[in-house]
Amino acid sequence: MRAKYIYEKFVEDTDPIRDMGIGIIHQFKEWSNYINSTKSTGMVPSRNFIDPNFKFNDDSTIDIGKPISSDELQEIINMRNKGNYKYNIPEPIIIRGDDIKKIPNFINFNICYGSCFINVSSIKSLRGCPKIIYGSFCINSNHNLKKLDFLPEIVYQNIYVDSHFKIIDISKRCKVYGKICYV
Repeated sequence: MRAKYIYEKFVEDTDPIRDMGIGIIHQFKEWSNYINSTKSTGMVPSRNFIDPNFKFNDDSTIDIGKPISSDELQEIINMRNKGNYKYNIPEPIIIRGDDIKKIPNFINFNICYGSCFINVSSIKSLRGCPKIIYGSFCINSNHNLKKLDFLPEIVYQNIYVDSHFKIIDISKRCKVYGKICYV
């Protein structure tokens, strides 16, 4: 049923921004639906994916994926220390394909509870990438990516990059508990 008058849509206990379908949460859902509806192109044909489990923080950042307990985090670190980098961890962010040029300005990921793949694409900047990644971070085969600005602060597993990035530069910007690997 459509409202005859605009004021019929709003009542005291609802959020007008949500009711009108605007705001950052709506924009994020629209963007993630777009990403989830596309297939990646190029060398690694697969499905793009943005995990539907996300939380908006008071500072407008986004935590994505199923939260990991401190015990699970310790298990990841222990597995890494034993040389097992194939620990099964979710992949809440998979963005691949030449049609994806950037993460929109209204999106700022904070924590990614799992691995983050933003590779084999035309992305030019890491702006919006998670600050903390509980899995691996793959940014290889992004031929337009020339700078490491907005690199995560912490990655609990490996970082996969192209060889034109120097390991020393990555180590200065990011605490990597796994390995920095050239792909």
